[in-house]
Amino acid sequence: MKNKDIAEMLQISPATVSLALNNREGVSEETRRKVLELKNSSVRKELAAGAGRSAKGDIGLLIYKKHGNIISETPFFVTLTERLDQQAGKHLYGVYISYYNSSKDIHSYLRSLENSNILGVMVLATEMNQAEVTLLKRELDMPFVLIDAYFPGEKTDSILMDNYSGMMQILKYAAEKGHERIGFVGSTIPTNNFTERFDYFRIGLEKYHLSYHEEFVFWVPPTIDGACKAMAEQLRMGKKLPTLLVAANDILVFGVLNALKQSQVRVPEDVSLIGFDDMPTSQYLDPALTTVKLNNEMIGTLAVNRLVEMIVKPYTRKKTVHSMVEVDFVERESVKRMR
Repeated sequence: MKNKDIAEMLQISPATVSLALNNREGVSEETRRKVLELKNSSVRKELAAGAGRSAKGDIGLLIYKKHGNIISETPFFVTLTERLDQQAGKHLYGVYISYYNSSKDIHSYLRSLENSNILGVMVLATEMNQAEVTLLKRELDMPFVLIDAYFPGEKTDSILMDNYSGMMQILKYAAEKGHERIGFVGSTIPTNNFTERFDYFRIGLEKYHLSYHEEFVFWVPPTIDGACKAMAEQLRMGKKLPTLLVAANDILVFGVLNALKQSQVRVPEDVSLIGFDDMPTSQYLDPALTTVKLNNEMIGTLAVNRLVEMIVKPYTRKKTVHSMVEVDFVERESVKRMR
């Protein structure tokens, strides 16, 4: 579905649609939600249509939504879904998307597989815990691959982004720029990624001989509007700022940046910002955001290739494969040199 089609359906301008899809200012959260819902619905319909053209069978994409739409309504999710579909199409498989948000729902999903043409499942497991993966492994009688989650106690194939490398690159860069008072912006809703990045943030501080300051840790909701309001409230209460804030993802930065501007705090003159994920619009922020870029194409390629291997060559299921996808540090204009 094109932007102009979404604009006509919602009776808004194409420019407003573009702002909403790219997480820019000037759009209400309600309008942004409606635009993203239509866009994601369009993507799902296109993927389902592609599945009808599959020659070998279908691959399921199972998305766990424990905390509402914080995963499915992000540019990361939309882009990753498209990459998974493209890669599956190269192998002549279609992709069917399904959602569930509790252990109870998984049983209805499993029943739906009984009369389907699905031969294996990719699981977007960002919000899953180990007990939920154990249940899935016990009940799902076909190969599957976890995306964006890894549990050492489970012999389950997984594709991961290298959060450790990304955070080490951030803190090495921060130290080289002369920052000593470094804070963190994390999510009030814990996901595997958010938790990992905070853990690695603390490890990185120690590695580069930097001090951890509890007073410089900010916990905010994982939406632009939520992060903005929470950060603004903490600033009104007099919470002090470090010289640099590292955020668990770019979405949090968008909200924090709005709050800082409202409080007349200049970036990077008064406080520097670094994100994680490199959303499409991060380069267009003012100032352009220094961040860590994920390789969605490689994540999609590795996930599909491994699943297809297990479908076509069942004997390969005996081994467990964990693939770590490299990330890249992207320097832009949001960090000030201190010395």
